[in-house]
Amino acid sequence: IKPHLILLDIRMPGMDGFEVCRILKTNPDTSQIPIIFMSALDDVDSKMTGFELGAVDYITKPFEKNELIARVRTQIRINRLSQNLAAANASLQEMMLLLDEKVQQKTEQVKRQESLLRSTIDNAPIGIVNANEDGIIMTVNRSLCEMLGRPATDLIAQSWLTLIAPDYRAKAQQLLQAGFSQPELINKTEIGLLRQDQTVCTVILAIGTILDADYEPV
Repeated sequence: IKPHLILLDIRMPGMDGFEVCRILKTNPDTSQIPIIFMSALDDVDSKMTGFELGAVDYITKPFEKNELIARVRTQIRINRLSQNLAAANASLQEMMLLLDEKVQQKTEQVKRQESLLRSTIDNAPIGIVNANEDGIIMTVNRSLCEMLGRPATDLIAQSWLTLIAPDYRAKAQQLLQAGFSQPELINKTEIGLLRQDQTVCTVILAIGTILDADYEPV
């Protein structure tokens, strides 16, 4: 049975109280038990030794019974609060670790989904352009690059209208504005794209807005 508190005299036969305290504090099973020294030694050095060894209080003899009881109750209460706080901190740390693990798992899941989406888009048999609301190209897929005979590095950060043959740009711009006003719809029209060699290839241009989970444009 583990006691809530230990009252320890200093002058004892065989082993003194300081040595007993030292042994108790080095044992993991008893190191957290509060110790109060009781001794007729009232010099500063003895008191300092007791506190340095880990005692929570030092009572000199003779002592008042009521004072002793009050000090014992106070230290037991403090120790109980300390244990509760330590348990709460341990529980909080465990919750944080679990939360970190879940966040990491979710992050990895999102990364896998993004990687799968990028792979799907890049290997799609149709040309795909992802542009921001200013019309600046963010990404293009492999099929579009092959269709235009141009590397992705030539297209990224350019206006998407540079892909459109001059005679079709006004129509394409109108289609883009319609897409912003009705993001839930996919608008289509026939236009001409400008290849690397300045020849024009006719395609069906479909413009849609990427929406988040709340159906808001992203």
